[in-house]
Amino acid sequence: MDSLLLAINSRASYDQTALMGSLYGIADSTGCKVDKVEVGERIVADSIVENPLVVKGTGQYAAIGRIVDGIENQPCATRVRQIVLGNKSAGSVEFMIDFVVME
Repeated sequence: MDSLLLAINSRASYDQTALMGSLYGIADSTGCKVDKVEVGERIVADSIVENPLVVKGTGQYAAIGRIVDGIENQPCATRVRQIVLGNKSAGSVEFMIDFVVME
């Protein structure tokens, strides 16, 4: 637990505008199409603040993995909570990535 708190404290602070730009940039570079980014209500628990986000779109399976990798490697502390995949058409996959950014 101490190592998690240390990792959170050493990460950059949450900048919603920069994160949105980064998400769309990652999606563009992987060839995925982001249809929607939803920002949820902030969750406060003790001294940790979580900012929930949901990214929805379509793309190739491997490209979606690269988006998840990009989310997990943001300068701010992130935690992927859920990934939902579904077939859209031949070779294309619908995705929903639910994650939080911690302050």
